[in-house]
Amino acid sequence: MTSNNFLTLVPVIFPILTGFALFSRPIFEDRHIYVGVMTFINSAITFAAAFMTHEDIIILWRITENLSIAFRFDYPARAFACLVAFIWPLVTLYAFEYLRRRPPVDRFYAFFLSIFGICEFVDSLFIL
Repeated sequence: MTSNNFLTLVPVIFPILTGFALFSRPIFEDRHIYVGVMTFINSAITFAAAFMTHEDIIILWRITENLSIAFRFDYPARAFACLVAFIWPLVTLYAFEYLRRRPPVDRFYAFFLSIFGICEFVDSLFIL
């Protein structure tokens, strides 16, 4: 796996790991800062991956000789990845304001971060 392939997978793996890290931690006061920083870091990594990588196919699982599940980061996938990376921080800021008067909901933020990575994965996996 080359460094470009690794850079392609980081926007998928990073938010899932940070979401699980938030889920496993006890409630803490600075969770908004943590979620905001991790969201903006992952968006920056996504933009870097979109502009620094070329069209590689990463085979995740080869089921048979002719059938495999692959991760392809072509131009439509890059466009949708950049769209998600642009919109997700805005949704994060909206969620902070919307949930400000509610009790701490760390589970929401943990799944929120994880879904960011899953959206990046599904985006690149199923774009034809």
